[in-house]
Amino acid sequence: MSGIALSAYFRHNPFTVAEETLMKEDKNYLLPIFVVRQLPLGIRGLVVAAIFAAAISTLQGAADRALASLRRTDLCGRSAGRRGSEARRDRPDGPRAPVEASRRQLDRRGFA
Repeated sequence: MSGIALSAYFRHNPFTVAEETLMKEDKNYLLPIFVVRQLPLGIRGLVVAAIFAAAISTLQGAADRALASLRRTDLCGRSAGRRGSEARRDRPDGPRAPVEASRRQLDRRGFA
């Protein structure tokens, strides 16, 4: 959606020579060119901060889930005297129980 709006904007406001050179190198410069060209100084900083915050949040969430899952698998596997998949297969409460326990653990950590 934003790509369509940027395309319409740049049809009416063509690139400068320097911007044209950047766009030939990499098409991903479209949004930064728009931000630098049109947004006021304070808003530019907020846009950049929002992009970084979204990227960090996404990466942190994925890393937290992966590490918690690994940690929970190691704990469940060792408590039964067997490693990960062998321990999960024979659990009386099903193979998804360690995943659910890991999610509950992450939820508790998030509230703290």
